[in-house]
Parts: sequence; structure tokens; C-alpha cells
Amino acid sequence: EDKKAKGKAAAAEPKAGPKEDKKAKGKAPAAEPKAGPKEDKKTEGKAPAAEPEAEPREPERTFADELREEYGDIETATLDILPDLERKRDRLNGMAEEHKFKRDRLNGITKQLAEERDSYNAQVRELVQAANEHRNNRNLLNTEVKDAKVIRDELNKKATEFNEVVTKLKRERQGETGGPNLSRMRNDRKALEFKAMTQVLSAEKEKELMVMIQRLNIQIDEQEKKMEESREIRTALQDSRKSKEEAEAQHRMVSDLARQAQTAHDTMIELYEKADDIRKKADDCQGRFIANKQLADAEHKSHIDLIRKVHDYDKFISGLRRRDRRARKDRQEKAQKQVAEDMMDRFKKGEKLSTEDLLSLQTERF
Repeated sequence: EDKKAKGKAAAAEPKAGPKEDKKAKGKAPAAEPKAGPKEDKKTEGKAPAAEPEAEPREPERTFADELREEYGDIETATLDILPDLERKRDRLNGMAEEHKFKRDRLNGITKQLAEERDSYNAQVRELVQAANEHRNNRNLLNTEVKDAKVIRDELNKKATEFNEVVTKLKRERQGETGGPNLSRMRNDRKALEFKAMTQVLSAEKEKELMVMIQRLNIQIDEQEKKMEESREIRTALQDSRKSKEEAEAQHRMVSDLARQAQTAHDTMIELYEKADDIRKKADDCQGRFIANKQLADAEHKSHIDLIRKVHDYDKFISGLRRRDRRARKDRQEKAQKQVAEDMMDRFKKGEKLSTEDLLSLQTERF
């Protein structure tokens, strides 16, 4: 199959003529026919068409190519271009050193900025860690406040229930013993005390008001003593007072826990704000770090590019010198060989040779 196919080109697709263009104008392209069973048999076993070879890319021009274009190859260039080459090489080397100096200076600044940024970031981590600890403490205290409020509310409810029992027993006891209404006397005393604090009274009126308050105090004390003569009321009063004290103590605990939680919350917020302020400084350092690093990288690239050109100059210069040394050596060896051949001819002719001539012949390995 290879022999039969050798030298045969693939059939080109026929190009549409002017008439076919007019007919095809405005029409959708015809669908490609699907390969049927017969076509499958024909194409079976044939190698796929080779992909077109990519166009060869032109090699990238280098500075060495530019040198060869300007001065010629090392084998053909003249030695009188050496001073010009050395002068240009030294100039590029000086420029490379300037870029190196700038690069090192920028790298020093970049290093300082990196250290400053890392220091700020370390402070941020410490502040955030401390803030998180206060947040956890606040959440724990809030949970304790919630639990303490439940206990306080239960104690308040219990104290209220005991107080209602006491009020009911006192009402029943008052119905049995008679006497003024204890609740009404307390309300009257409260009204008189409010009047004494809010109204401007003459000395005589104020004195009368104080006498009335004292009288009510005496009557209230006497009535309470009568009430407490009942063991049932006395026990209920003790239970009520105890429950009230426990509720007040629990309320103080709730207030203290809430105050601690608020302190932890305020400290957390303060630490987070400090961390944000320091983080801004770290971000500023990072921005300057990136800018300086980009400048340093640019200076480094310029330095490397120039150093490569300097190396190309060095290779060109050393190649010229090596070629010159080789040419001088070849000329010297050729001259020495010619002298030796002349001596050999003289020796063959029977002429006398000096000791130096014989040594020269030995050196040339005749």
C-alpha cells in the first residue's frame, strides 16, 4: 500500500466557478453526507491524513547576533575593533553595577518593610486572640446571666406567692380582730410622705404633717404586731421575707454577671478596633513592600540583561584574542618548521650543522 500510495497527492477540492457562486448565493451550505457502509469499507485500514506541518519559527535574535552583524564573525573580524569592544563592554558593565546598587538598596527597603509588616501582623494576631478570649468569656457570662435570671424569676415568683398568702392571712386576721385597714394606712402614709417632699408648706403645716405620719406609723406597727401574734401569719411572713432576700441576692448576682459580660464585650470591641488599626498599617506596609519589590525586580532584570551583554562582549573579545594567539602561534610554528626544513636540506647536502641547529632539529622531531 505504501508503494502504491507513494508519489500520489490528495485530490484537491474543486473550486466553485462564477456560475456556482451565483447559484449558491443566499443558500445554506449543504450538509456533509454521512459515510455509509460501503464508504466505511473503503476507508477501513487507511492511515489518517497527515496534519499540515507548522511553519518553522524564526530563532529569537540575541545580543550576540547583533554583535556579529555589527563586527562580523570572530574568525573574520579585525583586531582593530578590540578597543571599541572593550570600551562598550566597560560602559555596559558600569551600567549593570548601577542597577545592582539600586536593586540592593531597594531590596534593603523591601526587607525592612517585610519585617515591619510581619511585626504588625504578629500584633494583630495577639490582639485578635485576646479579643476572641474575651468574646468566649462574654458568651459564657451571658449564659450564666440567662440561667441566673431564670432562678431569680423563680425566687421572685415564690416571694410573690408568699406575699399573697401573708396578705390573705392578714385580711382574714383583720376581720377577726377588727381595727383600721393596714393596707389603707400604708397608702395614707405614702401619700403624706409624698406631699411633704413635693409641696412647699409652712412650718406649722409641715409639723402637723409629720405628726400625722408618726401617728400612722404607730398605728401600723400596732396593727402589724397584732397580725404577727398569729403563728400562721408569722411563719408566712418569715417565708416571704426569706424568699424576698433570696430573690434580691439572686438579682444582685444577675447584675454582677451582666456587668462582667458587658466589660468583656467592651474589651473585645476595643481589642478588635486596635487590631483593625494595626492591620491597616500592615496593609500599608504590604502595599509599599510589593511596590519596592517590583522596582527591585525591575532593577535586577536590567542588571542581568546588561551582565549577559557584558558576557557576550567578553566571549567576543576573548574569541578574537584567542584567534590572534592561535594565528601568531601558527606563524611561529610555520617559521620554525621552515628553518628546520632548511637545516635538514643543508644536512642532506653534507653541510656542517652547529649544536644549536641539531637541537632545533630534535625539537622539531626530524
